[in-house]
Amino acid sequence: MLVAFPAAYLFGSACVDRFARATGRRRWFRTASHLNALGIASALAAAIPGLIDHMFVVPPKSSAKNPATDHMFANLSALAMFAFARAGRREEDQPAAPWAMAAEVAGVGLLTTGGWLGGTLVYAIRSASTIGMRTPANGASKRSARRRRRSMQPRSPNSTSIR
Repeated sequence: MLVAFPAAYLFGSACVDRFARATGRRRWFRTASHLNALGIASALAAAIPGLIDHMFVVPPKSSAKNPATDHMFANLSALAMFAFARAGRREEDQPAAPWAMAAEVAGVGLLTTGGWLGGTLVYAIRSASTIGMRTPANGASKRSARRRRRSMQPRSPNSTSIR
């Protein structure tokens, strides 16, 4: 679950930058700078398995291919915005340039969009990786797989049974 780290670090760097600017606490700009660096590094680390999944796991003509491509471009664009914002940092205890803070806001928007698209891939299209999961092909019983599939199906509004 690598995606939580870059999202938290990058979103945190934007929030801490705003807080430092609003309160005038110069040392917090250093914290925002460190969070930004950690976010960029962890995003690059998370992008590698994401690219592998996009190339080898998502079938080329499936309904998941377009959302997967949009997810990839949204996250890469967010990463580019935060890297661009990093270039706008002066010294560690100085506020970032206004255009750098605007790039962070755009990066947060793109990060949110990428996260929503990733959630759509996993929960709506069910394209989550099954590595390490127990499926009938790798050891779970067929009965438990049927039970799992049945529990994921939407219930009708007239249904009164409790599962």
